[in-house]
Order: sequence, then C-alpha cells, then structure tokens
Amino acid sequence: MAQKWYSNGKLMLTGEYLVLFGAKALAMPLKLGQSLEVREEEGGPSLTFSTEVLGKPWFTAKFTTDFFEIINANNVSSACYLQELFLAARLLNPLFLRQKKKINVYTKVNFDIEWGLGSSSTLISNISWWAGVDPFELNRMVSMGSGYDIACARHKFALLYSIIQDNPVIEPIKFKPTCSDHIWFVYLGNKVATEVNLMKIIKNIKPTSADIEHVTTISDAMSNAQTVSEFSSLLSDHESVISKILKKPGIQSIYFNDFKGSIKSLGAWGGDFCMVVSGEDSSYVKNYFEHKRLRTVLTFNELAL
Repeated sequence: MAQKWYSNGKLMLTGEYLVLFGAKALAMPLKLGQSLEVREEEGGPSLTFSTEVLGKPWFTAKFTTDFFEIINANNVSSACYLQELFLAARLLNPLFLRQKKKINVYTKVNFDIEWGLGSSSTLISNISWWAGVDPFELNRMVSMGSGYDIACARHKFALLYSIIQDNPVIEPIKFKPTCSDHIWFVYLGNKVATEVNLMKIIKNIKPTSADIEHVTTISDAMSNAQTVSEFSSLLSDHESVISKILKKPGIQSIYFNDFKGSIKSLGAWGGDFCMVVSGEDSSYVKNYFEHKRLRTVLTFNELAL
C-alpha cells in the first residue's frame, strides 16, 4: 500500500521579521515543491527514508520505528532533523508509526535545495499529512518561524498572513499583477540558515507599533498593486522600514545602486532571493545580473503557483 502527498514551496514578498511581531505579510506559494510517498512492504519493523533533489539521490537514512534511533545515514545532521520531526509528530499523535512494519519513504524536491524555497516547510507539511497532525503545531515544535511557509505549502493562491494571539490568520487572495512580466526573482547565492538568523535578529530588534502598521499597509497595497511604478515605490518603502529596524543598508544601495528599477531582499536579509521590479525588458535584467555573476533569474510566472 502506498500513500503520497505534495506541498508547495514559498516566498514571503513582504513582512520579513515583522510578521513575528504581528505585521501582515504577503506570501506566495510556488510551482516548485516537494512530494512524499510512503510504502509499506514485507519485512521486519524499520523506517528507510530517501530524498531526491532535482532527480538525483541526495539523502538516505534508516531508523528504528520504536524510538527513531538512527541506524545509518549519509548525512547525520539531516537524519537528526528527521528524527526530531518524527518524535514531535508522535507526541502529537501517539499512534504514529506504531505498526510493526517495514516502511520505505521516498521524497522528491524539484528545486535546488540551496535556494531556500521551502525544503523544510514542505517536508513538515507532508509529514503532518502522513502522521495525521496539525502542520502548524508540528512546525511550532521544531521551528521558531511564523508558519507562513506552512500556509503556503497547503494553499493554491497567494496569502495575506498574520499571527493573532499565537494563531495563524490566513487570507487567500488572487495575486497576478498586470505587470508580472516586469517582476523577477534573483538568487543571490548566499544561503542563510533561517533559524539561526531569526534567533539573532529577533533578540536585537524592537519594531514600534508604527513600524508594524506600516509594513501591514505595504502588504495590503502590494497585494493590489498592478503597475511597475506602484511596485517600485512599495519595494523601496518596505526596504527603508526594515533597513531602519535592522540598522543595515538595503541590498540595492550596497550592490545594485546602478540598476534601473527596484530591488527588495526576501526572507533573511543578505541571502537567498531578492525581488526585482523594472520597467526594462528581460534581456536588460538578465544581462545586468549576469555581469554580477548572478545567473539564477526567474520570472514571476515561472515561480508563482
């Protein structure tokens, strides 16, 4: 017997950091994501877990099913993370993997795992389906993130996402700007560990209620923006708010000050992707970043679900 689930990757377009303080964020589920297939087979009780990334073997490990001890693994760090997920899932559902069977699990990620597009959140979502538990509860047990990525994993539309009294508030919206041909996402080639970055930043920032309301207003406005000029203005406005709070200059002023358009950091500042809006055509944008040795330039329509 086989069971299979699929979860979407994610991008947070507005609200980074401040969503944890109550601001509203604009988030986008992606065409890219991760599948998980569970097969029960003949044999003694064991759990074998394997992952393919872009069609190539990436990770394999074997666990016991009683306490999820690691029998062997080609990456101990990844195996320990899985072990943490399994133990947390069992705390939420004590019957999870109690059957004395041989279980083989196959996961497939269809994007570069270094891109930071949700390899962890899609895994958490899929394991939650498998274990029959609330994905937000499981996420809270293993992560200090906002949970917006879990919401994206399970929705087909863009979201306005916030946290009110520790609970996620999700507002699905239709987000397909008429200027989507002038929106790109550029991988900066500097993977940032989200959890480490969050712990460091959250301890040291003190956004005001005005900052939080300002970002919420930007998120609402961006969800309805249609023109290049609207997006450019909102991206610049958002960068200035976060720049002031982090006491760091925005990415465009440091690396791309001659670019014809606006550039906004996404996620943890300084790594992963940035969002680019320009009235210029695609050849200008791709050539510009090619000269900066940044070759992963994806269009809005290539990524947005």
